Amino acid sequence: MSSSTPPPLLAGAITFYRAPAVSDPSAMRGAVAVVGVPHDLGVGSRPGARLGPRAVREASMRLGPLDAGVFDVETGRLRLTGRRVVDAGDVAALRSQPEASLDAVEAAVAALAEAGALPVLIGGDHSLTGAAVRGLAGGAPFGVLQIDAHLDLEDRVAGSRATSSSPMRRAAEVASVERIVQVGIRGPRTSGDAYAFARERGHLVVTRDAFRRADARAEVLAALDGMERCYVTLDMDAFDPAIAPGVSAPEPDGFDYRTVKELLAQAAARTELVALDVVEVNPLVDVQGATSNLAAVAVLDLLAALIP
Repeated sequence: MSSSTPPPLLAGAITFYRAPAVSDPSAMRGAVAVVGVPHDLGVGSRPGARLGPRAVREASMRLGPLDAGVFDVETGRLRLTGRRVVDAGDVAALRSQPEASLDAVEAAVAALAEAGALPVLIGGDHSLTGAAVRGLAGGAPFGVLQIDAHLDLEDRVAGSRATSSSPMRRAAEVASVERIVQVGIRGPRTSGDAYAFARERGHLVVTRDAFRRADARAEVLAALDGMERCYVTLDMDAFDPAIAPGVSAPEPDGFDYRTVKELLAQAAARTELVALDVVEVNPLVDVQGATSNLAAVAVLDLLAALIP
């Protein structure tokens, strides 16, 4: 087999996009560092997202390796040739200690950012986002683009501040976060108090129905133009359950893939991406790996938009 021929899909170690496994942050300078977060102690129902990183890793294997770039048949261009991608392993999540697990997420993101890598986190439940944002708090200010069915702005749930209903509340507490844009919100599970908090703090909240209008989409793009730097968090329940059934809290009438792909591309074109997470992939309730595969493709498309 020639050195340019990728190994057989079912041979070799399982890594994100068949990227080399690198454990030392100092060896990741300039790289995209994909890291798994096998943690789901923040969910209120349908646990199983702790298995998401492994499922997305396996799904991503058919999309790599990326070292020679990826040919985009829609544009006729070779993409992803300008930046190294590595698999940075998994955060050491603790089975019964959610706060300690999230502290580990914060430390991992801080170490990657300090090393000059771009952190890409694959969850795991959405509680990881607040911790990841804290890990970037020592740098320049940035905004947050959240693509999600839910606001996730509850302060506490059953007395806990470390839940999948709270990550954007935790992110909003970080002084470095200038603005939060929340797109795709829908369903009957948003509380009035959380919505009022978002409005008072100046979040741009665009519901799924509103995003169908050109003026609402333009408002989102204007908000992205106002962010020099941006953290992107994609909750897989932003998608319609017909294409992403494997999530803990599905809501009808979600996004199709084209809509999310275009929004991710706009974010990459208009801001400097400081980190990305994809959360709430739950293989235990997935159908034939559809959600894991969709998550793997979404990350690849964002990286292709980010790196010419």
